[in-house]
Amino acid sequence: MLLFVMPVFTSQLLLLISPAALCQALPPLPVLTPQGTYHPNTSIPGVDQFLGIPYAEPPLGALRFADPQPYTSGDPSQQIDATSYGPACLQDRAFEAANGLSEDCLTLNIYRPTAAAVNPTPNTTGSSPFPLLPVLIYIYGGANIGGQSQHYTASNLVLHSLNLLHPTTNPKPQPILAVTLNYRTGGLGFLSNTLFARNNLLNAGLKDQRLALRWLRANVAAFGGDPGRMVIFGQSAGSFDVWMQVRYEAYVSASSSTTTNSSVGGGDENGRLFSGAIMESGGPGSLALRGVRPEEGDRFLEGSLRALGCPSAKNGAGQEALACLRGVGAEELMRVWYNSSSELYNTLDEFVQLPVGFGIDGEWVKSENYWDEAAAQIPMMIGDTLNEGSLYGRVPTGLATNETYLAQVVANLNLARPVLSTYYNHTAAENGRGFDADPTAPDSYYIGEAVLGDAVQDIPRRINLGRHASGADAPNNTTTTTAGGSCGGAGKQAAGGAKTWGYRWSQKPRLSLFNERFYGFPPDVPDANKIRAGVLHASELGSVFGDIYGWPDAVEQDKQLASLVQSM
Repeated sequence: MLLFVMPVFTSQLLLLISPAALCQALPPLPVLTPQGTYHPNTSIPGVDQFLGIPYAEPPLGALRFADPQPYTSGDPSQQIDATSYGPACLQDRAFEAANGLSEDCLTLNIYRPTAAAVNPTPNTTGSSPFPLLPVLIYIYGGANIGGQSQHYTASNLVLHSLNLLHPTTNPKPQPILAVTLNYRTGGLGFLSNTLFARNNLLNAGLKDQRLALRWLRANVAAFGGDPGRMVIFGQSAGSFDVWMQVRYEAYVSASSSTTTNSSVGGGDENGRLFSGAIMESGGPGSLALRGVRPEEGDRFLEGSLRALGCPSAKNGAGQEALACLRGVGAEELMRVWYNSSSELYNTLDEFVQLPVGFGIDGEWVKSENYWDEAAAQIPMMIGDTLNEGSLYGRVPTGLATNETYLAQVVANLNLARPVLSTYYNHTAAENGRGFDADPTAPDSYYIGEAVLGDAVQDIPRRINLGRHASGADAPNNTTTTTAGGSCGGAGKQAAGGAKTWGYRWSQKPRLSLFNERFYGFPPDVPDANKIRAGVLHASELGSVFGDIYGWPDAVEQDKQLASLVQSM
């Protein structure tokens, strides 16, 4: 059963910030910007794809780990080939196959209906001679360790937006312009430790996203997009990042001080760069959203320095260590950070995952309770899938007893053992079979999945829907909110609050369509085990982006669902 699907609220948010009309069809035209004239990829009928557009200077050398700098290398007279994607940012080589990896990766991609081509020259009244389209901007997930924009082609999303109708306010099609963007992940974007904190090098990936939004605010009108009607959305870690951007909007709006941070400002009169936000499977208060303990980050940094032949950052040698880190070749960094057999992991007492997370810098993150900080009062939607807990507990591949599964759950997520044990000690008669009624699954799996899903995603979603709808997260609000927010209040605007919606995706993906592509099950995992995962984390993405059409095993029902989702 499909309870509430993402494009429903996409259209709701876009309509909320005023409808757009379809302009007359025009042939594909180059787009003139201060950086040059962009020539699009027109290989998909009906869509102009402007790919691999740089929005920041390459973060190389002294800019490695640092705040992104606005792109200024362009020449208004140059002709730019925007027909292919840029490489992904440096990360695990699993992401290399699509278009390579590089530190010079801060690019974005713009997709627009061919019919929405605009004349970039303003008329005498200062307005565009063609209506500008609302803009939908996607921030990918991947635990802030990996990911790339090329995996989320938005051409189908744009094509289906031509069917977006509103029966009362505007019966005509209301197309959108869509954007995907790269940002630094892993060690180059979210490494957190004492040395980086002292040198203002925390949260670089968030600053990349902010600078991309600034670039769009300044340039998207030339491509046919309305800079005053931009909505951001993200999934998983991208959803957490969306929340941080919403938080930062409140910080910028409330701040009266002058800052030299290149990723700040550039929005409307309140400093805002976007008008609405959508969070899929991630948001404030989630147990999956954790910072990096200083001792953990420092231990990893010292291990990295040893493995790379750099001096220790201790005893006042931090600048020498940082200079060495910036001088190491990209290939050497990748070898040490993304190879579990490298000398880095061999020299540590135990395996430590790349310690990435949001770092307390006094600006983007003020305290460990950053989910409780003020947020911009803009329209927002937060949702999740039915069985989010499957991601955090993992699908059991041979766990015969409740005790063995419980041990794995606690190892993967540090929840209180007594709380989980309360569920596990119940008998099957007390607990029931669970949501899926899979006769081969032990009760413990379903109970554990439900507990994890509630703790990690569902409860925080409900709390924050209530907080945002009531205005409790507004800047300078002293109201205390209890954990009582619920989906029941979604769509209602309380006094002082912003328009707020909630959703839950409960359409279970077919086994052959989803699991091998997104979830990465090992080949020896039996199908019966995979089925138990239910409506997994990220189950909605195939339908949201419409890439189901390119899957060789897609059946008509899959195509109809994607078409329905994208046309709402």
